[in-house]
Parts: sequence; structure tokens; C-alpha cells
Amino acid sequence: MASRRRAKRSRRSKQPLASGGSLEGQTRWLPLLVFAISLFVFLPAVGNDFVNWDDDRNFLDNSSYRGLSFENLKWMFTTFHLGHYHPLTWLTLGLDYVLWGMNPSGYHFTNALLHAATSWLVYLVILELLQSARREEEPTPALLFSAALGALLFAIHPLRVESVAWASERRDVLSGLFYAGSVLLYLRGRLWTSVGVFAAALLSKVIVAGLPIVLLALDVYPLRRKFDLSLLWSKIPYFGLALAAGLFALAQQRTGVTGTFEDIEVEPLLRLTLSLYGLAFYLGKTVFPFSLAPQYVYSISPHAFDAPLIVGSVVAVAVTIASLLLRRRWPALAAAWACYVITLLPVLSILRFDPQQYVADHHSYLATLGFAVLAAGGFSILLERRRTALATACAAVVTLVLCERTLAQTRVWENSATLWTHTLNVSPLSSLAHNNLGRVWADQGQTAKALEHLRRAVAIRPDYAHAHYNLGQLLMEQGELQIAEFHFRRAIEKEPRYAEAHNGLGNCLVRRNREAEAEEHYQIALEVLPEFADAHYNFALALHRQGKLSKAARHYRLATRFDPRNADAHGNWGVLLEDQGQAEDAVRHYRRALEIDPSHPEAGRNLRAAKSRLQR
Repeated sequence: MASRRRAKRSRRSKQPLASGGSLEGQTRWLPLLVFAISLFVFLPAVGNDFVNWDDDRNFLDNSSYRGLSFENLKWMFTTFHLGHYHPLTWLTLGLDYVLWGMNPSGYHFTNALLHAATSWLVYLVILELLQSARREEEPTPALLFSAALGALLFAIHPLRVESVAWASERRDVLSGLFYAGSVLLYLRGRLWTSVGVFAAALLSKVIVAGLPIVLLALDVYPLRRKFDLSLLWSKIPYFGLALAAGLFALAQQRTGVTGTFEDIEVEPLLRLTLSLYGLAFYLGKTVFPFSLAPQYVYSISPHAFDAPLIVGSVVAVAVTIASLLLRRRWPALAAAWACYVITLLPVLSILRFDPQQYVADHHSYLATLGFAVLAAGGFSILLERRRTALATACAAVVTLVLCERTLAQTRVWENSATLWTHTLNVSPLSSLAHNNLGRVWADQGQTAKALEHLRRAVAIRPDYAHAHYNLGQLLMEQGELQIAEFHFRRAIEKEPRYAEAHNGLGNCLVRRNREAEAEEHYQIALEVLPEFADAHYNFALALHRQGKLSKAARHYRLATRFDPRNADAHGNWGVLLEDQGQAEDAVRHYRRALEIDPSHPEAGRNLRAAKSRLQR
């Protein structure tokens, strides 16, 4: 009898929706509509700037990714910049540079475009899953429109803003595109092509490594496949790739290439409750997407029995138990929750403890896909029961609310000042927000406001190396050299291989006429970052002042090699060359300094003097 019902549904799905048109022909615009709405909602992000949260280190201070030359490609496929290995992500960013240069609008547009393309694939994935759940050979109108709604709920949700509007999270939208493509190909039986696309996803962001277990969950429901050895055997290629990627990332942590928090002792119970809290947090923000921010800090020193952790743990455990008890009656709930937990596992505190960030909006990018499928399934039930008016009204209200919230959240990412001001409104205890907002005010010359936020950052987290470094920089500029030195040393104490802090301390020591001591710190900075142009330049100045001209010349040369636009390096190198009796070479560097900065006073004056001496 069940097979007769399926045959009847299949025949009905082939009937035309209106005179002169097939179901496929009249619904072909649905995925295009999903793509267009997804792109439209995020288009305001194109007007946003880069922010001083990884964007500066990824783009503004990093010339290695700029282009698609052999040297650029070599760097992309060998670097662990900021502790990550994602060569395909760098490849797209290199292409962005070719197309847009350093205009942030282009990078944001590419993010929005990739996200819209992912939403198209998500529509197709949801449609396949709904058909499998209902055992439909052909999609019905209810399933087609439900898949479109589910894809929109995924695509225009405010939780997606951090992944799309933050240029540095290109890896989220790119890996999401490949992830959705791999799932779709698997559902359509194209196993090896799916494996290849999964490899591309791993090379975009390793967080997608949980996909093989997600596919096993989908095999159980809605695909209803027999769980046997052959089913496990078909996942061997996926597990092989995921294991290799995971071990590779772990090896980089063990060798110190990437940042790690393994030296922080955290009681197992706190890790567990923080992880359960994370599961409840993303579920809650999916249902109530308000007060979103780049960082959430409820306590400076969390404990396992804090009220938010206890409540979150109870919610997560309750949903887990409910999904298990109801797995026969509502298997979709168990499948969605299993996929959710599996996808989030790599970023939960049980495996990855970050003292600044227990949860983050962008971690939900792929994890909440299952909730979109559940919503689509519920919408299809309402349509099939002829509750069309109720279903349409609910869909319209939810979609409009999500659009408004997403547009508002996108404006938060307009620039660094708006981003961190908003964050402090949501999380006043965020040391990261205080630090980064302090940098904003320092760059704008508002020293008093900058000092206030930087001091607040180190008061909240006395072990925050970057806040100590930024405070030291600002105090050094104000002439408070002794206090600046203290903060530089505190930064180095917390992060011994913090190259910028060693460079800053070297500068501070030079100003205190301790050039010999400064040399040691410049050398450490250059051991950590051999292409650190500023450290080469500052080291050259210190050596020059001590009369070590040959060593100083070497570092001037390296400074101009790694930063060809450093007019001061060319100008001072010219002075050194004159001291060595190489006036003609000095003239060349003075001229280069003036090409870079026509108003450079010392280069102009020195050039005129050198030319006069040459004429005599």
C-alpha cells in the first residue's frame, strides 16, 4: 500500500502547475530566487572596510598573497599564516587582489557571491533530503517550495553575517561551497567526485573534517540504508582524507607552527560544561538571533557551575535525550541533532580551548544546516495538509525578520570602530574588543580614549599579550619609556615568540640608549619572522648608530626588499653609503626615497648635498 501511495505522489508531481507548463519548467526559478535573495541581503557588506581583526594581518600587512605568480602560489601552498593551512582560500584571495587590488569592496563581494552560490547548492541538498525522507521519485510542489524556504533560512540568517561580512572568513564560505557540493554529489551517487570535492573543502578549511560521520548519519536517515560493513567501506576515502587533514593540523600545533592553548590547564568538567553550553548557545541564537557579536564573554573567570553553563548543559542534554527517545517517531530530529553535534565538535571546548572565545557566530555556518532542513520539512507538512495560508504567513514573517536582523548585523561590520563599539555593548568584559577599539582610537590620534580601552583590556586579562604590546607601543610614542618597556616585557613573557613585541621592545631600548640589548630582541623577531621588514629596518638603525656599517647595510637591504615602499630605509641606507664613501650609490637611494615620498625632507636635503659633493 505504501508503494501505491508513492506511485500516486510521483504521478501527481508530473502534472502541470498551470496550463502549458511543467512542474520543472515553472519552478526552475526557485534556486535562482534563493541565489538572488542571498546575494541581495549581503550586498550592503560590499561597502564595508577591512577590520582590525585578522584583516590587517591577512591583507594590509601581508604582501605574500598579492597575486598569482609562482612565488605567490608557493607561499599559499606552504604557509601556516596565523596558524591555518587553507591554500585554496588563499588562491581565491590572490585572485581578488588581481581583480580588485586592496579595495575591500571586491573581497566582500566575492564572499557574498560564494555564499549565494552555497545557498543554491543547499537548496538542492535539502530537496534531495526531503525527497528521500518522503520516498518521492520526483519532487512535488510542496517539496520544491519547502526546499527554497529551508535554503533561505540558512542563507539569510544573521548568524551567517560573521562568515560573509568578515573578509578573513573567506575560508568559511569557500569550504561551505565545497561541503554542500560534496554532500549533493554523494546523495546523487557520484561517490568519487564527492570525495574530490571534499578534498577541496579540506584545503579551504579543515573544520569540515566531520563530513564522513555526517554522511553516515544521513545514510541512517533519511536515506534508510542498511548499516553494514559495505556502508562503512564506502566512507574509507572520506575518513582517510579527514584523518590526514586532522593529523596534519595537530602536527603543526605540536611543532609550534600554529597557536595552541594546550599549556592552559582546564578542569575536564569545565571543558564539558563549556561544550554543552556551546551546543545550547548556537541552538538558542538560531531560534532567537538577537544581540549577536564577534565575541561573547559572560565571565572573566568561568567555572563549571556558573548559571549560564548549567542552564546550557541542561538544554543540550535535554535535546539529546529527546532526540534519542523520539528517534523512531521523528528520526529527522535525531539525524539533524547528530549532524549538528558532529559538525560543531572540532570547535567545542572539549577539544579546542580558547580562553578568549568559547563560542563564535561563524562556527555555526555549516552546523545549523540540519535545522534548516527540519524547518523545510515542517513547512512541507503544512503545505501538504493544505495549511497554505498559515505556512505562507509564517514563512513570510520569519523571512522578513531574518532579513532585517541580517541587514542590521551587516552594518555592525562596517568598520573597526562600529564593530568593537557594538561588541562592548553586548559583552562589556571582552578584552579583545577593548584592545582592538583602543587600536582604532590610537590610529585616529585619540590617545586618551585609546589608553582607557587598552588599560581596561589588560585589567580584564593580565595575560593578554597583544594588549600589553599595543599599550607599550602607545606609551612609547608618548615618551613613557620605562612603563612601555614593562608592557613589552609582559607581552614577551606571555608569548616568547611574539615577533612584534620583540621589535617594539628593541625600539624602546634604543630610545633608552641600550642599542646592544636591543639587538638581541631584533634578532629574535627576525628568527620568528625572517621577512619582518620593520624589524630589519629598526635593527639596521641600531647597528648604524653603533657604527656597525656592514651589518646595518645588510638589514637596510632586506628591509627594502621586503618593503620596497619604505622611504626611510632608502634614505638612511643612502646616509650609510655616503659614510662608506659610495656617494653615487647613495644618490640612487635618495632618489628612490623621494620617488616613494616626494616630501621626504631629509632625503631631499641629503640628495642635494651629495650631488654637490660629487660635482666638486
